[in-house]
Amino acid sequence: MGKIILGIVAICFSLNAVAATETSPVTAVLEIQTYPDYGGGDVVFKTVDRGEVCIGYWLSPSSQGFSSNLSVLLSAFHSGAKFRVWGHVEDEYRWGGTQANRFCKVYSIELTK
Repeated sequence: MGKIILGIVAICFSLNAVAATETSPVTAVLEIQTYPDYGGGDVVFKTVDRGEVCIGYWLSPSSQGFSSNLSVLLSAFHSGAKFRVWGHVEDEYRWGGTQANRFCKVYSIELTK
């Protein structure tokens, strides 16, 4: 019985993690903006095609995967490659550099062919 309850709890947590992100359409990078001082070096970007909630996305240099995600983003920008991005939609992950628009913190970036 305990294993069943533990399984249900695990499923609920995984569903919440999925529900807390928005997946963009397969798209391309429209623009990248960097802030050397704000947030310690935040990177904000917009895509050609948007999701319903996120008008753009941001990367925090304090995130462990900052360098690898920035590398993938720059690669997509310079090559014109298509990609998909998942962004956190909860208010706690909203970029503090703007109050008028919702820039979602990057959860994952996937290059596609």
